[in-house]
Amino acid sequence: MLDKDGAGGWYTTHIDGQAITDLGSVRDGDGNIRIVVHSGLSERAPEVTDFLTKARPTDALIDELSALIRGGRIGIKPTTQAIKFLKNHENIWSRWLPTEGAEKVKAAIESGKTSLVNRKCIPDGGSGAGSPNCGT
Repeated sequence: MLDKDGAGGWYTTHIDGQAITDLGSVRDGDGNIRIVVHSGLSERAPEVTDFLTKARPTDALIDELSALIRGGRIGIKPTTQAIKFLKNHENIWSRWLPTEGAEKVKAAIESGKTSLVNRKCIPDGGSGAGSPNCGT
């Protein structure tokens, strides 16, 4: 996300030079808070730019989710809050994804996946042996 006014000339220079692509406003009623991505992203990962174009949380939802996020020893980490959002607001996020993607997220939630990290397993005594992601 980028504050268009706060970015000043940087935004204009990079849009005009086609280094970034503006995917639209992120918040209702505030055209200055924008989602911008590297211009090559839409070629390399069109599904990501499609998601970012569709994902439009309401002001109330952003406030609800961000209210509990705190750093330090006390508070909820952003990744924990993201997982809570996925568990509790399927009616919202599922509209932002293609059906196949939404089904994959639902399956991950139902299987108890608690991390947003996609870890790879190296079986047969490799560094991933014994990892819960290795199926052992």
